[in-house]
Amino acid sequence: MYETKSSLYEQMDITQKRINGVFEYINSNPDSDPNAYEMNDLMFSVAEIGNKGRNFESEPYAFLKDEKYSKLRNDFYAMMKYRLEQLSSPETGLINSKNDPLYKYFDEATTRMSTLNSLGNKQVSDIFSKACGIDLYIKQRVRDLQKGEKDEVIYDNKQELISLLDSIDNLEDKSYYMKDLKPLLDEIHLAIGKTPKEFNIAKKQEQEKSIS
Repeated sequence: MYETKSSLYEQMDITQKRINGVFEYINSNPDSDPNAYEMNDLMFSVAEIGNKGRNFESEPYAFLKDEKYSKLRNDFYAMMKYRLEQLSSPETGLINSKNDPLYKYFDEATTRMSTLNSLGNKQVSDIFSKACGIDLYIKQRVRDLQKGEKDEVIYDNKQELISLLDSIDNLEDKSYYMKDLKPLLDEIHLAIGKTPKEFNIAKKQEQEKSIS
């Protein structure tokens, strides 16, 4: 892939269409929750294109001035800004603060996209996308169960979690990625087999431990 600038531009067209599709969906469904898997997958795609684009320029960062890529980046950042506002909006009830692991991951990762390691590595992208997707699912379940005052387990798909952990163990440079993955995994582990009340108590206890 990306053996020529033409092939890179084709990938830009595909990614631009995906971002346009997200905006169209948001416009048609303004009250919809963000899609964390999609957000992460698009982030890696946009960053990868920028990284590969350097191969076709005489100066390392000249590709950032490319008109087509500049529009792609601007549209991606606009989409991500809107999605993060949705994630942190009191109306959605998904997160309580911007210190939330999922919010912090996206907020920090979008500021260092050009330095994301192993760009183009589908295994790495999928792992982060799955971790983000599971974490957001947990937040949705907590919100919805609390609304209905239901005393149900939030998340109990142990096989899905085992599959994710196995994928992480198979990474060549696991330690490099754990800094970003650990806060998401910690929250997932904390939620498994717990009701919203138990989960919130466990989170409070973890926060108190980190302060002391």
